[in-house]
Amino acid sequence: MKFKEYDLKNEIKRALSELKIIEPLKVQEEVIPLILKGRDVVVKSSTGSGKTAAFSIPISNMITLEDNYPQAIVIAPTRELALQINEDIKNIGRYVGIKSMAFFGKTMIKDNREDLKKYPHIVVATPGRLKDLLERKFLKTSNVKYLVLDEADELLNLGFKEQLDTIFSLLPKERKTYLFSATMDRDLEKIAENELMDPIKVDIKPELDIHKKIHQIYYEVDEHKKLDFLRKMLDYEQPTKCIIFANTQNKVDSIFKIMRKWNDETAVLHGGIEQFERMRTISKFKRGELKYLIATDLASRGLHVRNLSHVINFNLPFEFESYVHRIGRTGRVNETGIAINLCSYKERERLKELEEYLGYTMERIGPKRRTNPKKELNNNKNTRFKINKKIKYGKIKLFAGRKSNLKAGTISSIIAKIKDVDKNDIGKIVLYDDYTMIEVNEKKKVVIMSALKKIKIKGKVYRVKNM
Repeated sequence: MKFKEYDLKNEIKRALSELKIIEPLKVQEEVIPLILKGRDVVVKSSTGSGKTAAFSIPISNMITLEDNYPQAIVIAPTRELALQINEDIKNIGRYVGIKSMAFFGKTMIKDNREDLKKYPHIVVATPGRLKDLLERKFLKTSNVKYLVLDEADELLNLGFKEQLDTIFSLLPKERKTYLFSATMDRDLEKIAENELMDPIKVDIKPELDIHKKIHQIYYEVDEHKKLDFLRKMLDYEQPTKCIIFANTQNKVDSIFKIMRKWNDETAVLHGGIEQFERMRTISKFKRGELKYLIATDLASRGLHVRNLSHVINFNLPFEFESYVHRIGRTGRVNETGIAINLCSYKERERLKELEEYLGYTMERIGPKRRTNPKKELNNNKNTRFKINKKIKYGKIKLFAGRKSNLKAGTISSIIAKIKDVDKNDIGKIVLYDDYTMIEVNEKKKVVIMSALKKIKIKGKVYRVKNM
């Protein structure tokens, strides 16, 4: 069934036709009829599957143009995603006359207030800025009929739970709510239970596994040789468009400083750059004026670029979910892509854990690099406790790491004090900057997770996720 056969306004059908959106993707086929029928929905669907259009099309169709106050609010985790959604809504509703605006931090709140006086039908916003607008009563909510939580898992991962609770309390209870997420855990299920009315759950299985759509490979490269290797590899690969990801702003800047000497079609994107400049860079990259974009994970969500042939991970990300979203910039919808990982010996253990998380093994290209066994042995000493081979261990993820000044010994001692748990129930503990992977006795995993969700670690309770 094509979109021209859907019960949509002719103006929307015209816009979809001009955008070359002819047939619905799987998530759109499942979700659009439900929203049009007035149902709340919880949608689990992978990145790049077409979720934005799944809510933008029906909401644009249901907007009452004569109503001069916001009728729909879309919450997005990042400015980049908010801007992308806003652009998509404008394109879909261009002939209907829908006014949509995006609001996010590091912009003048008084300017936002003036923009809201222009009476947008749809507001797309990040949680912090939306909370500010609501609490200051700059955003009139009495006519809000539709609420979208996009990339809901990322909203929680970025620590927006408290802001979301405040937003929910300030919005009308009589509304339709749509939750979209790439993953679904207990915290999201609780939001769905509390904020959605008898929702229909839609779980979209990828028609083609990500590892079949995206050819993933890795090279073993010494850290200090990565830049030289990168140049040779790019000459060989000849990408159409390419994003190169690194973990920190300093690393991104250092790569850019060298790369721009090789190719003047190169730009940089991270949180330390002014918002206006970031928006201009993204626009140039989309238009094809730039070939290479060197970025932090800021660009791993919400950046939708056609004909992006390659994603290169100069460093493996700290978060495994970030890896999925990074490589998901390529291989979108009906496209295929290539993801290349440059892996130093310090990252080999993380690569193994990533492969375990993904459920498949990546192809290694090139000769196996010789390593220093002593250095690797020292690098893998993560806890003071030896693994008990008689115990089957499972993994849990604590959303706190080195940046929270945690140490493996601290976490081990806290877990060991949980009732009916002892040191033998604790396996390897690996700390990263923003999270910690903990191996625990599989039989006691539920008990340990329940306890950790209530225990304050250095004065704060952190989220815990089953892996």
